[in-house]
Amino acid sequence: MGSISCFSGGWNNAVASPSFVKSSNSAPGPFSTTISLSVYSYPQIVRAAFALLTLYSWTTVSVVHVEHPTFIGLQAMLKRIHVDLYTGLRMSFFYLSNDEDLNNAVLFDRIQKTCRVILLLMPAQTVRRFMASASKQGLNGGEYVFIAVEPFENERRYGSIDQSFSDHLGSQQTLLQLTPNCTSEKPAVDLRLMDVLKNESVVKYDAVFWPSEKPHIALSVYHSVLAVGYVLNESFHAAMNLSDGRALASVFADRDIALDGMILRTDHGNTLLVDFCVKDFNPEKGCFMVKGDASAT
Repeated sequence: MGSISCFSGGWNNAVASPSFVKSSNSAPGPFSTTISLSVYSYPQIVRAAFALLTLYSWTTVSVVHVEHPTFIGLQAMLKRIHVDLYTGLRMSFFYLSNDEDLNNAVLFDRIQKTCRVILLLMPAQTVRRFMASASKQGLNGGEYVFIAVEPFENERRYGSIDQSFSDHLGSQQTLLQLTPNCTSEKPAVDLRLMDVLKNESVVKYDAVFWPSEKPHIALSVYHSVLAVGYVLNESFHAAMNLSDGRALASVFADRDIALDGMILRTDHGNTLLVDFCVKDFNPEKGCFMVKGDASAT
């Protein structure tokens, strides 16, 4: 998709994709005719993390990551954006290779000597085990802040923070969650559509879903198609030249698109903006609940 988007700039053809993510949100360059409608974006996740760190004036951070494609990619993007834009932030990186590292007192000793803010790039179950080990090492007394990053609402791939801490393990009291999964209720039309997509995927294509799993990615593709149709119809009635890729892509830039009771927002680089929030553990509810907004926009 990256090659197609790059060539499309030279051909002046607009390309809209629900999966391609630009590394930068600036419009000029080889991807000037590309409209990125992905709900999963490394740069936006990382910028949301930096926005949270900046909000609380946290300037020294330890990043602990695992050997997982998603979190390896996040770690690489974190390093790149840190070097380019956040030079005043001091970051140390620790690689968690296996569960043996969780019982390694040396690892936690190094973290303790480095900082009091720890960013966790790992699935929910690994977060649980890490926090249990941190508790045993005395890091859960309130002096340390742990931030677990959930890149996308996908329980099969990342697990569930709520379920991982459903037994009220004491260590969750010092854990924050940075996530795009900020609302408990989705529009009724989306819930119905996801049920249809899930059922048809199982019947027609033998897809496998967990009982509570929802086809969020399929829904995001559907929203992308709706958004493109909405803007094309708008451009057609405005008598625009629909063969001019740059002009057409510019119509997607820096705007709101109203779809079925929801609003899609884009930035000046034709990229869908994803809202992030911070959750902390609510002992009365027994789950993580929204604490505040951490969107980088």
